[in-house]
Amino acid sequence: MKRTGQIAILILLLCLTGCKSKEAAGSRTPAGEKNEAERFHELLETYSTWETFTAKASASVSGAGLRSSIEVRMIRGKAVQVSIRPLLGIEIGRLLMTTDSIYIYDKFHRRYVAESLQTLYDILPVAVTPLDLQNVLLGQPFIFGETALRPSDYKKFDIISGENGDWALQPQKQYRDFTYRFLLNGNNLLGMQAYQNNTLRQISSTYADHRKADGKVLPSSVQITAQGGSRKYTLNINYDPSSAVWDNNIDIEKLPTTGYTVMTFSQLLKSLIP
Repeated sequence: MKRTGQIAILILLLCLTGCKSKEAAGSRTPAGEKNEAERFHELLETYSTWETFTAKASASVSGAGLRSSIEVRMIRGKAVQVSIRPLLGIEIGRLLMTTDSIYIYDKFHRRYVAESLQTLYDILPVAVTPLDLQNVLLGQPFIFGETALRPSDYKKFDIISGENGDWALQPQKQYRDFTYRFLLNGNNLLGMQAYQNNTLRQISSTYADHRKADGKVLPSSVQITAQGGSRKYTLNINYDPSSAVWDNNIDIEKLPTTGYTVMTFSQLLKSLIP
């Protein structure tokens, strides 16, 4: 069960350091047919706004031999919760990210982490907000640290046209010493690339099999790869589109920790990752 407990922490690391669709849900706008403002507005209409999201999925971590069923819950801009359920839907671990804190619960070993996001910012290269993480997990374009994109925000991007409907968005104002961009085909986000200048640190994500899930576009397949130095991990998430529910009343809460051993984030890392 220690291996299943590792899934929670590795999902957090891969998401925070942080393939074309077989069935594209968004319309395909050939490059050059529309001006930049029209194309950007059409893109935002494809990824309509939302307030809450829940879905079941399977997750695996390449390079660590880990796999589990999970349940994902989100409240837009406020919280992300990932429940680790490897067998018969029984929860053995939970991640919870809020606007100011991160909580990791290992229910099997009865231990937990509760630290401020600032602690993570001192460890990880990117200061990610809940909304940034939500955009990565759902495959939606964004600008680090900003709220929902507006049609007028096309002016904040360099828009690069390719062939066969391929195009790219690169924020004109980059994040600290990182460079990042988004790759699209039509109105489907295919991937994100981000790398730290003059280092080996990088993160990339790819999205495929875009479908309508409860009326909104969702990539069924999400792959997030993070590399720092000699370490490289890939998180694979396969959503069950039939389980996705948007804009419903949901509960996201901290777990009681009576009888649990408190650990720091660094201590948990050392105990789980050799």
